[in-house]
Amino acid sequence: MSTKAGAVPTSRGAQQRQGIPLIINGPSVSSPSPDPKTRQLLHEVTERASYVAFRDEVSCDAVDLSECHVIPDTALEVARLWSNEELDRSVASVGLGSEPTFVVHMKQKYCQDASEAAEAVDALARQIDARPVLIAIGECHGDDQVHTRVAQLMKSNPACLLPRSLVDVASNIHHSRAYIGSSMHGYITAVAFGTPALLVLNSTPHHKFLGLLSQLGMDRAKAVAPNWRAATKQSPRRVESSNRQAVFRSLDAHWASVGEALQFEVRTDDSFALRHWKRQVVTRQLAASGKRRLRSTLSRAKVAIRD
Repeated sequence: MSTKAGAVPTSRGAQQRQGIPLIINGPSVSSPSPDPKTRQLLHEVTERASYVAFRDEVSCDAVDLSECHVIPDTALEVARLWSNEELDRSVASVGLGSEPTFVVHMKQKYCQDASEAAEAVDALARQIDARPVLIAIGECHGDDQVHTRVAQLMKSNPACLLPRSLVDVASNIHHSRAYIGSSMHGYITAVAFGTPALLVLNSTPHHKFLGLLSQLGMDRAKAVAPNWRAATKQSPRRVESSNRQAVFRSLDAHWASVGEALQFEVRTDDSFALRHWKRQVVTRQLAASGKRRLRSTLSRAKVAIRD
């Protein structure tokens, strides 16, 4: 979800050609201290936007604008997407039956020791008195491979789920006794549905996590475990109902502001630096696309040779 320097100018170009107002809709800036060129680019892009909102104060500071809004992560509205009947059907389709479960998510960055993680989740299964369901929320990051390694060392009969859709993730978190893991959006989904949750990160969490916890009124020391062993000594917690309702009111106000911004006139002037950066981005994207096609071709060729 973080904004990368190369992604914004291309979107800006497409928006500008079509005469559509540019809206910066609540991302985070990847680095709290961008290099001078990136900072200049971020400032020039956001300065030309009709409405700018980020999901943490650090990102607003990075773009150096006179008017920059800090909003809750818009994914907190995930609980509004489906009816209870749709969620029930989705969780039933996974085939875990009616036994109590809790959802676990692991990421390689925060799970260097598979045996330690396995022992921790086994201990959590005993504490929560439920079956662990390991959901690979970020398959593109290799989460499923991390889960497979850990599950092979576990004794608590874990289920490994490779979700087919967003509703698979949401419904299992909604129906679980707790969410414990390293996915920010797994945690957000738990908060949205009122499921007790605990983040497992490290001793220096990214500013996007800290911004989220601040907006939810959560104490970092109680909401974040610095490793999996420490997670066994902390309890998953619910966000206060009043704080959740305040978040939803903030998001309603945000969408109203977006609607108003869509009526604004589009700026069509670009600086030399911004035009130069966009050309570089397009060149890199074309090169990356060519590499992906080449890898795909080589992969198909290897399969054909084995067959």
